[in-house]
Amino acid sequence: LDLGPSQIDIGMLAATYRADGRGLSVEEFTAEAVAGATGDNKIERRASRDVVLYGFGRIGRLIARLLIEKAGSGNGLRLRAIVVRKGSGQDIVKRASLLRRDSIHGQFQG
Repeated sequence: LDLGPSQIDIGMLAATYRADGRGLSVEEFTAEAVAGATGDNKIERRASRDVVLYGFGRIGRLIARLLIEKAGSGNGLRLRAIVVRKGSGQDIVKRASLLRRDSIHGQFQG
C-alpha cells in the first residue's frame, strides 16, 4: 500500500467495514477507504521546517504541545528549541511541570 502521510482511525474504519453490506474483503475495503491518500493521489511529505519558540508562557506551552502532538503527521513542522528568559533553576522546572499538567487542557501525553 503506497500510503502518504495520513491519520487513520482504525476503530472507525472497522465499524464502517462491519456496517458495509457490499461483501468486500478487508483488503478491498481498506484500499477503497484510503484511496485518496495512496498512489498518485497521495500528498507528498513536504520539506520539514524547523520551529523555534520564543517564550514559554501559556501560549508558548500550548503551541509546544500542538507541535509535539503533531510531530510526524506530515505537516512539516519540527519543534527544535524553546527560548526562555534567564531565571532561576526552579523557573524552568515549574514551566516543565505546567507543560505536563495544564489546569485547562489537562495532562499532556507527549
